[in-house]
Amino acid sequence: MPDPLAQAPAMVDAGHRRPALILAVAAVIAAGIAVRFVPLGLPAGVVKYAGSTLWGAMV
Repeated sequence: MPDPLAQAPAMVDAGHRRPALILAVAAVIAAGIAVRFVPLGLPAGVVKYAGSTLWGAMV
């Protein structure tokens, strides 16, 4: 029976993912600020809870 770990794909180097993750975090922060302070015409419930939802997604 072959070793399942021997067939596992190589892990991606964390250094290559870091710029993409930093960009994603910055985009979520920008979206949270925009929802809260830019008059987008969103319902009050969306404006109230969108920041918390985005923060949870970022974490």
